[in-house]
Amino acid sequence: MAEIDGSIAQVQREKLKSIDFKQLNDMQKIAHIADIAKLAPSLHNTQPWEVLVKNSSITIIPQYAKSLPRADKDGQGLMISIGCYIGALKIAAAHFGYDAHYSMDESGIRVGLSKGGVSKKLKITSDDVYGCLFTRSTYKGIFQQKKLDDSLFGELKKNLANVVDCECHVIEDGQKRAELKELHLRALVGHGRKFLAEFAPWLRSSNSRELDGMPASSFPGMNDKKLVVFKLLARLRLLKPNNRLISAESRRFDSAHAAVVLVAGSDDKQRAIEIGIAHIFVQLYLDSQGADSTPMYAMISDSETRAELASLLSTDGVPRMVFLAGVAANKNNKFLTPRKGLG
Repeated sequence: MAEIDGSIAQVQREKLKSIDFKQLNDMQKIAHIADIAKLAPSLHNTQPWEVLVKNSSITIIPQYAKSLPRADKDGQGLMISIGCYIGALKIAAAHFGYDAHYSMDESGIRVGLSKGGVSKKLKITSDDVYGCLFTRSTYKGIFQQKKLDDSLFGELKKNLANVVDCECHVIEDGQKRAELKELHLRALVGHGRKFLAEFAPWLRSSNSRELDGMPASSFPGMNDKKLVVFKLLARLRLLKPNNRLISAESRRFDSAHAAVVLVAGSDDKQRAIEIGIAHIFVQLYLDSQGADSTPMYAMISDSETRAELASLLSTDGVPRMVFLAGVAANKNNKFLTPRKGLG
C-alpha cells in the first residue's frame, strides 16, 4: 500500500488536526470524520473512492476508473483500499464518540454513524491508535532484532475478532517463518517479471518515437517523472529483477520479530473490504505500541502462492495480506511506549 506524497500529506494532516471539532455542527462533524479517513493508505496511492456525506450517513463510491488492470487484475486491491478507508473512518469515528457500521449494494458502500462510542473501548480504536492516523507511514527499512511483547499480538487478535470478519495468524520465529519468507521472495521475483512483461514493448523497441509516444496514463503506478526514468532504463536494457530489493526483503524478514497474516473466508468484495479494515487496524495498533510493520499484498496475489500459504497456516480461507512486525532501527521512541493521540 502506497503513501500520499509527503509534502501534500503533511499539509492535509496539519489542517485536519487544527480544526476544533466542538465548534462544528452535526453535518460538519460527519464531514470532518470522513475527511480524516482519507489519510488511509491505498494500493499504489490510487485513493479509489468518492465520498458523499448526507445527514449522519457517508456513502463511498468505488472509483473503478482508478483500477490497475495489470497490478490488480482481480480488483481485490481496489476493494482492500476501500476497506482501509472504512477502517480509518471507524477509528476516527470512535475517537469522537461515534460507532460506524457499513453496508454495501450495487450503488456503493454506506457507512452510518451513531452516537455511543462503544468501539472506543477497544484498544485498536483507542485515542493512541487514532493519533497514529496523522503520523502513519509504511516502514521499508530493516528492523532491529528485538522481541516484541507476546501480549501485544494477543490483544491484536482478540480486538480484531470483535470488528472484522477475517482470521489473524501470527507467525513468530521458527521454521514457519522461514517457509513464509521463501514464499514471499519467490512471489516477489515473479511479480517483478510480470512488471517487466507489462512494459515489454519498450524493452523490445529501438524506436525512440514509439517509446516517447507512450503516456504515463497508459500504465498503472506511473507518473510523468517516473516514466522518463523508466524509458531511459528501457533503452539501456538495465531493467531486470532487482537483486538488491530481494536482498533487502530477505533481511527485513530475518530482522522482524513476527509476521501477521490476514486471511479472508473467500475472494468476494466484502471479504476484501474486511481485509482492508484489518490492514489499517493492524498497522496503526502496532504503530501505537512503538512497533512498526511492513504490509505486503502483492506477494499473495497469485493462486499457487495463496494455496501454499493456506497450507502453511492450516486454514481453508484465502490469505490476502502479510505484515512483518518489528522495531525500526531509526526510531527514537522508547521500546513499546505508546504514542499519545494527536487529536
